[in-house]
Amino acid sequence: PLAEARAQAALVVGAVELVQGRYDAARTACRRALGSAEVAATICLAQIGAVTGRLATSRELLLKLAPRLSEEARAEARWLHTTLGQ
Repeated sequence: PLAEARAQAALVVGAVELVQGRYDAARTACRRALGSAEVAATICLAQIGAVTGRLATSRELLLKLAPRLSEEARAEARWLHTTLGQ
């Protein structure tokens, strides 16, 4: 639970840094979540990649990740598909 809470906090920080245009800080925050929230951290990193010149790579990563999401990962699936739509 503590690791999950830290991962969630890191993802929130990553999202804030992303919308403020601080891409290196956003990337660092999202990477902090990799150990506990692998899928969410990957989506977070793909969002950053998409706005920093790595759109094709980010899209490919998300498309590969999508079929692997389980039924329990509905929130991540919605986030992933929203990100792809943007």
